Amino acid sequence: MTQHYDEKHRMKNSLIRDAANEVLAVYWQKYPRVLPIDPEEIAIQVWKFYVDFFDLHSQVGPDTDGALRYKGEQKILVDKSLDPEKFPNKLGRYMFTIAHEIGHLKLHLPDRLLFESLPDLVDDGFEAALIRRSSCREEPERQADRFAGYLLMPQEFVIEVWQERHGKDSRPLNVYEELKEARERFHLSPTDRTVCCQEAKEIATRFNVSPQAMQIQLSELGLIHLEEDLQGYLL
Repeated sequence: MTQHYDEKHRMKNSLIRDAANEVLAVYWQKYPRVLPIDPEEIAIQVWKFYVDFFDLHSQVGPDTDGALRYKGEQKILVDKSLDPEKFPNKLGRYMFTIAHEIGHLKLHLPDRLLFESLPDLVDDGFEAALIRRSSCREEPERQADRFAGYLLMPQEFVIEVWQERHGKDSRPLNVYEELKEARERFHLSPTDRTVCCQEAKEIATRFNVSPQAMQIQLSELGLIHLEEDLQGYLL
């Protein structure tokens, strides 16, 4: 990729999706096209990057979930709080963090679009990294997030699972009322995005992703509607 993408020059979702599909095509040359997608295996087989745990929260920042170490020993580092063997409920976040870092490998590292030195980690041999901060909304981070979604939840697989559940001629589900009731039950803001519909929760388990990530994907594919259905009010 030769163009520099920033806040004024957004990368089209179609380009990011194509990049994720390119990576999946390489992965599927060695592995069957089955669910769930294993981002750790992709990192190893495609780039020879290994995943390791590190105390990123204390060494880099409390909002740092992952880092891509690309000088010296090549690794994807994930904060130790996301270890799914110790914290099974963090599996989705763990998978997404690895896929996010693969996004940096594919989209940004070749052209050095994002570089950050971490002198406080030099003693550990951690010379340079692409950092995933959960609070960072800069364009490269959004790109890597979108890449992770396309990698872990390929459109064809999501549609296939949906049709298994609802049939090929099913109509989209409007989950606005379900989400509204859940927010009210837990005394959350009407704009809170942490609440997920049951459909997203159940399908997410097939892909080893978080319900939040699956809900976004289902919405983008037009399989669920998150906004109020106002058709009944039309004259």
